[in-house]
Amino acid sequence: MGSFFGTLFLGIFGLTAGIFVGCLVMSLAETLKALPVISRRIHLAVGLQYMIISIAAGKLIGCLTYFWNGFGAQK
Repeated sequence: MGSFFGTLFLGIFGLTAGIFVGCLVMSLAETLKALPVISRRIHLAVGLQYMIISIAAGKLIGCLTYFWNGFGAQK
């Protein structure tokens, strides 16, 4: 009986982890798809790598601020 519940839990966990990874990959793909559009609209000829680094740094700072201030903690 315990093996059945373990297998069931493993299947549910695998499904939810797969959904999470899929959503993460799609959000990354959307960000990468938007970069050429942004660079054309602001007429960016040089410095695209700096724009990518600044976007990544902003996401990192936002994530660290979110978790260090306890906003992600459940009450």
